[in-house]
Amino acid sequence: MAATLRKTFRYPDDDHDQDPDNRQELDEEEQDKLIQELSAKNDAQNAFYHLVFTIVPLVAIVAYIPAIFSSSLTTGTRFTCIICILSLSTTAYMMKVGPFDLKERRLGEPGVLAVQEGKLDPRGYLIYINTAMCVLLFLKSWYTSSGQGHDDHQQFILDILPGVVLGAVVIASRSLIEVDIGELQKLRYEYKGA
Repeated sequence: MAATLRKTFRYPDDDHDQDPDNRQELDEEEQDKLIQELSAKNDAQNAFYHLVFTIVPLVAIVAYIPAIFSSSLTTGTRFTCIICILSLSTTAYMMKVGPFDLKERRLGEPGVLAVQEGKLDPRGYLIYINTAMCVLLFLKSWYTSSGQGHDDHQQFILDILPGVVLGAVVIASRSLIEVDIGELQKLRYEYKGA
């Protein structure tokens, strides 16, 4: 007795999109239009998130304004708040001028750490200076909170806030991925229509 394989019955509308023989082919104009739409959509999303993560450090500065004008705080605490404001302002500036990557962007615009023709962009040192300020603020707050023996959580949080915001902005900046038009162009196929 010979066994035969049978195909299961399917209605004509079932799995229409999953059958490779029935897929709808796109001609060259439709492919170009789709690539341009994807690129424009990606650029709009990146611009929105870029703006949001530029504004976040500026909003965080508001937490330090009362401390600067408070008469009950010491000069050292005011100075620490000014350093925190400077660090947050630097973070916002770095996000505004470009991404945190080591190579040129798609359009040839240098990022914050862009390397061009063997030279480091002077703005590239900002990330290192800002990171050093955040580390020093963290060490100062850790030393102060452990040395005094009392829990001043508010000042500890205010001291580490620039480092947290810097970390979030760097991660967000590196996550903003642009559509690589060259790769999409390689995926194009010749339309073999009627």
